[in-house]
Amino acid sequence: MRVFVVYFAAAFIISEVVSAYVIKDLDSRWNEYKQDYKKTFISSEEERRHKKIFSDNLVLIEANNENYRRGQASNLFGIDGFTDIINLKTKILGSIPQLLKFKLDSIKQIPQTILGFSNILN
Repeated sequence: MRVFVVYFAAAFIISEVVSAYVIKDLDSRWNEYKQDYKKTFISSEEERRHKKIFSDNLVLIEANNENYRRGQASNLFGIDGFTDIINLKTKILGSIPQLLKFKLDSIKQIPQTILGFSNILN
């Protein structure tokens, strides 16, 4: 689990560094994506939001896949019908702040009968 969290934290940091990087042919890739997945939007504002999520995810996907080619990642990411809907950074890293805030003290609230090893925590 730690390796998983560390890996995606590194991917997040890389994506933040790379976010200034302009994806080649973003407009053509966006148009191809909309056509492939039959995407339509009710307003230009809605399309702009979806394109931004798509662009952010594309940066993360490309950074991960580059790490994969270098042997630094265990799998490839790809584009699917949700690439413009689900922000990968939020999905992947959404629980990390809660994990980092976890305190051993919170375990002490569990009844000792369940813990069975409560003397270790005291």
